Formats: sequence, C-alpha cells, structure tokens
Amino acid sequence: MPRFIESDFDLLRKHLIANKLVTEEWLAKNLSSLRIIHKIVYSFLVWDSCIRKRNNCGKVFLHELRSDAIQSIPIVLGGYKKATALLLRGLVENTLRYIYYSDHPVEYTWLDSGHYMQIKDLIDYAKKDPRFASSERARESLDELWSTYTDISKYVHAQATKHMELVRAMEEIRFDHTFFKWYLQKLKKFGSLANLLLIMFNHDRYASFDPEFKRLLVRTVNKGDRHLV
Repeated sequence: MPRFIESDFDLLRKHLIANKLVTEEWLAKNLSSLRIIHKIVYSFLVWDSCIRKRNNCGKVFLHELRSDAIQSIPIVLGGYKKATALLLRGLVENTLRYIYYSDHPVEYTWLDSGHYMQIKDLIDYAKKDPRFASSERARESLDELWSTYTDISKYVHAQATKHMELVRAMEEIRFDHTFFKWYLQKLKKFGSLANLLLIMFNHDRYASFDPEFKRLLVRTVNKGDRHLV
C-alpha cells in the first residue's frame, strides 16, 4: 500500500484506541478486516477530493458518500446495527444520485422542494446512460448494486424477524462480530461495484488522477472487472 494510505491507517488505529472504540487485543485479531474497510473508505475520500473542484451538481453526493462511509466505522464498532445499515444504504443512494444529478442540474434544483428520484428509477436511468449502456458488465453491476441495496434495506425495515433489533436496554448495545462480518461483506461488495461504476462514469477525469490514487481505486474493484477500467 502507498505510504499515505499506511499513514492514514495509523491515524485511524490511534483514534480508535484513544477513543476506546477498540482494544489492542481486538486490533490484533481484526487488523486485516480493518485495513480492508479503511482502503474502501479512503477510496471515497479520493473521489470527493478529486471531483470537488469540478463544476458539477452531483458532487455534493460524493461528499455525502465520503461522510457516510467514515461514520459507518465507529457506528458498527459501537454495535448500532440499524444505524450502520442506514449508512450503508446511504452509500448506494449517494452513488446513484451522483451519477444522475451530475447530468441533471435542473432536476437537482427540485431537491429543495422534496422531489426525489426513487432508487430503482436511478438504477434504470443509469442503465441507459451511454457510459454504461454499451457494457453488459456495467448493467450487471447496476443490478448487483440494486440487490445489495435491497438486502441492506432488510436491516433498515426489519422485513425479516432475524433482522429485528430486540434491544431492551442500552447495555445490550455492543459490538457484534457476526454483524461486523456482514458489514464488511456488504462494504466490500459495494466498494467494488461503486468504484467500477464511478471510474467508468468519470473515465476522462479518472485518467488525470494521481497514479497512486488510481492504483488504490483499481484495487478496490474485483479482479475480474479490472480490465474494464
């Protein structure tokens, strides 16, 4: 990993210890998982930083993507399952809104009046976008993104009893390793799909990114899809 990634990961590790979110013993057992989480979250910091200066209505959603990803780390470590799922779902929503509103400045002005596009409509729109329409894998990735979104939503809406949080007291809210593994799985899946789609959508801009940034972004994408970027 690049030096700047290692440096930032060290800051994250120290922050978690200093704020008693994890112990040294926990870190020793879960270091590789935390590194994966950090790499994916940092990839969204790259997008926010590199696109922020562009005159683009959709860039606000990249900032929200970055914010939700960062917040998800202490929230999942604290054992707040539903809040974690809401943040994960927000990652999907903000990625799709970035893609749509980047090309729809007029519709962007309607947001203040509460005019929101439904997520499935955003998926369907993206499939017709010229940057994705010609790629079968891009369209499949959008379907996978929708599947990931609906799965995460089960924790938000408690559509199945196994996802319901039957917490009776504050003392019952604590780190859950099984849920942490679920969070890691969903974040990895989303990180791979989102970075693939964001690279394809911003291909010309991506070409001008710092080489280290590009390497980081590509490494979050599944190996089988890297030829597309």
